[in-house]
Amino acid sequence: MKWIFRLCILLLISCAPKKDSVSNIELRRLLERVAVTRVSHRLSRKVGAPLKTDREIFLEACKVFRLSPELALEKIQKKNPKLYSRLKGEE
Repeated sequence: MKWIFRLCILLLISCAPKKDSVSNIELRRLLERVAVTRVSHRLSRKVGAPLKTDREIFLEACKVFRLSPELALEKIQKKNPKLYSRLKGEE
């Protein structure tokens, strides 16, 4: 019976829509996740395995937090133009 409840919760969470805006707190969490993932990915990769680009890591983090990458990039452009140009330059 508990597994049915857990399954329902999981389905409810996975079907949640993307957010319409990006708050400063969400942006901070997103950038923290990108930084941590970037470092851990480079430390734990296997020899010869291709590195993920910062843009790929950014897009994965947006997916986890259910944020629109376009809205997040707009906010990053205002707060950190250097990071913005790095993320846009990897397209």
